[in-house]
Amino acid sequence: MTDKQSAPTTTDELLQAFHAGELDQLPFLGQLMDRDVWVILDCPWDGCSSLPRDARMLLANEGDESEHRMLALFSTRNLAQEFMLGASAYKHLAKVPAALAILAVTEEQGAVVNPNRDNGCRIPPPVAAYLRRSIQRQLRH
Repeated sequence: MTDKQSAPTTTDELLQAFHAGELDQLPFLGQLMDRDVWVILDCPWDGCSSLPRDARMLLANEGDESEHRMLALFSTRNLAQEFMLGASAYKHLAKVPAALAILAVTEEQGAVVNPNRDNGCRIPPPVAAYLRRSIQRQLRH
């Protein structure tokens, strides 16, 4: 037997490991981009095909930087459904790779996983922009 902790297998476990200090920011973000997250939209989408042209993903105000609207991402369907109760125009959920969701973030936006929750995580605009550019580079190759 080994004392080594097993790698997080769910997005929630990954968030817990990050909050517990078991993962630094870069390894955490790298692993997060390989996970699925839930997004809330104003129209149906299967999360696989091209996003409908006029579709909007829910943006949320988060914490001290409430002037910044951030893309709302959720680690579980239940958390997304709970949050959706307060978003009247947004009634549709889609499970997507986090990397795909980050591609929807504009230069001025960040993202927040599990908005306003203890197990949440903010991805500030400069970090989200860096992730988006990295993903775009990978897609070109």
